Amino acid sequence: MSRLHNNGKANKMAYGQFGSAFKNTAAGNLTPPAGQVIVAIQMLGDSTFDVLTPEDETKCFGVTSSTHGAGSGGVAVAAANVFAEGMMIYGRWTAVSLSADATSAGIICYFGE
Repeated sequence: MSRLHNNGKANKMAYGQFGSAFKNTAAGNLTPPAGQVIVAIQMLGDSTFDVLTPEDETKCFGVTSSTHGAGSGGVAVAAANVFAEGMMIYGRWTAVSLSADATSAGIICYFGE
């Protein structure tokens, strides 16, 4: 079980008070401000990713990383994997880019430290 070292920061992160960004194009990567990472991604429509770069490939999944920490059995996110409208995924990513066929509705990325 994880331990929160600063409940105040955790609460701010949970409510998006560290910032957020909207993306609905395939052009370029969405990256967080300096000193921050993307901690949650909300799908506004069915979404697929070209880029989903974990901050630490030993702790978070991505399009080139199947990481699951000390566990086993995870796989990398493929271009064909569709994340359903309304879904939120949580982790720590440094860059995100949508596939060209997933740009109509977009995503909201939430930042944290």
